[in-house]
Amino acid sequence: MQTPQFKPSEKFIHALRCPCLMATLQNSTVPGLATHHFKNSGKALSFTVFLRGKSNDQISKWQQQIVERLFEKSELPTAIQQGMNEYEMQVLEDGFDGDEEEAVWNEIKKNGVLPYVILLALVVDELEREVILSLASDLDGNIEEHGIAISLRRGRWRFHHSDYLAQYCGRVDAEEKEKLWKQRQEIIGTPEWEPSPKTMYGTWVFDDTEAKRLFAELKLPKSEIRRNLKDGKEFRLELSSGRLVWVNSALPGEFELLGFEKLGDIVKIKFQNIPPNRPAKGQMEFKYYNGRLVALNAGLVFRKI
Repeated sequence: MQTPQFKPSEKFIHALRCPCLMATLQNSTVPGLATHHFKNSGKALSFTVFLRGKSNDQISKWQQQIVERLFEKSELPTAIQQGMNEYEMQVLEDGFDGDEEEAVWNEIKKNGVLPYVILLALVVDELEREVILSLASDLDGNIEEHGIAISLRRGRWRFHHSDYLAQYCGRVDAEEKEKLWKQRQEIIGTPEWEPSPKTMYGTWVFDDTEAKRLFAELKLPKSEIRRNLKDGKEFRLELSSGRLVWVNSALPGEFELLGFEKLGDIVKIKFQNIPPNRPAKGQMEFKYYNGRLVALNAGLVFRKI
């Protein structure tokens, strides 16, 4: 097996926005892989290799070592087989779900598991020190529903369901968004201002023009810009003495405004439920710049009318 040819990409596994290197290969390049699927469907299936690290234009030494192990030294088939061996042990302990499933696993004992699984993606993450294989199979209902993720742990390839990969993607998404907010803070700057009735009271609506300008400066993906511009039109914030009205499908309603707290260029708007609703306090966080409020959790821009 040859080492793939990688190219820079802004899209990571599961379409996450994350700079990386990527390469696309066919399952047929891995000896014995997905042959059962190909025999039944006649369709060739590809998989994508993602490299995440400190640089998205060159492979690091650690990444190169992993890639060489998997491809040049042909450890990839072994990794899949070793991870699936763990799952097979679980199946044998739990018992077969009918004669048909038992017949399938008897075939696997003869031919190995590789023909019955499809490789979807491979992640080599230097920052998280993670190596994860994402696979699919119709071996049984459990795998069809929950998927397959195989990871490298202390020199062994371990079996997980796809929620392992989902949790990993959640961490990566949070890390990349944190980087994005730091970039936004650098662009927006820290203005001299104080939250007061004069600066805060009034009706705040989505600022389409300013939002487009800000998103362009941040070089957000066009799909994310379109989504933010569409969602922003659903928001409205009304602030007055002792009163907060938030118009949005996620948290609509009227609340008692308790006050404001400033932390640098961040303003926290504090509120609580109005009786007879159950007493509960909450807060919204915005970044204040150029007379606008930016919703930190979504990158939406609001102006006062």
